[in-house]
Amino acid sequence: VPEGGVRKSQEGHEESQGVKWSAPREIFRLTESIEDLVERAIAEWGMTAVEAKPPWADTGWPFITSTQEDKMVRNAKERIREALDNDTPILEAFPTEMDVVHRVEAVAETLVTFLSSLQDGVIPANTWTDLETALLQRDKSKTHLSIEDQRMQILDTLTASPAHSTSFTFITTMLVKIMNEISSQTADPKARVELRKKYEEMYAAMFSEVMVKAPLPVNAKERRASQSRRKRVIQVFLEESGQS
Repeated sequence: VPEGGVRKSQEGHEESQGVKWSAPREIFRLTESIEDLVERAIAEWGMTAVEAKPPWADTGWPFITSTQEDKMVRNAKERIREALDNDTPILEAFPTEMDVVHRVEAVAETLVTFLSSLQDGVIPANTWTDLETALLQRDKSKTHLSIEDQRMQILDTLTASPAHSTSFTFITTMLVKIMNEISSQTADPKARVELRKKYEEMYAAMFSEVMVKAPLPVNAKERRASQSRRKRVIQVFLEESGQS
């Protein structure tokens, strides 16, 4: 990965060659905006709301919130969609009176809605079949792989479609950055680990549903097993490398 990471590589590639990005432009723009807004929201919260319960106390934030949607939030989501359609900056789409927590929640919901609307998903049905077959074979042979090797095996399968592979990387990288920001707010090491694990579980469950576009088995037991494998494919990229 070049200096500056995948995002800088994608930006430079488009600017220098005038070609389309290898990931949907909307995913790039939404994930980048969420990362920026989460960082700002946490920084501002620490300065202005010390005694109040932070929004990330509800596991799954900013994609799951306890905030009740109002007219301002609905309007913001509409303006975000317009910014995507018109190729204007997302961060300039909000009314000035809207606080940063509500801004990030609006963009986060827009991302989830967008992913749900993709016909092929981030992991299309044929790719999922290959991934699930490899997972079943590994389970059957009782082969233990490190987190790094599991990631490599998954990425090797995803690279058959660069657009989907890069989209997958953008999303999982964003989720890791959010978890790092949130867990860093907890001083106690044990509590920090527990909080991160809760977020890993929640994010993996949520995003496996919107990223994998493949039919689930009808049989209840097989259905639960397939859902568990889908979740694992996402979660292995969210876990810290020291875990097994």
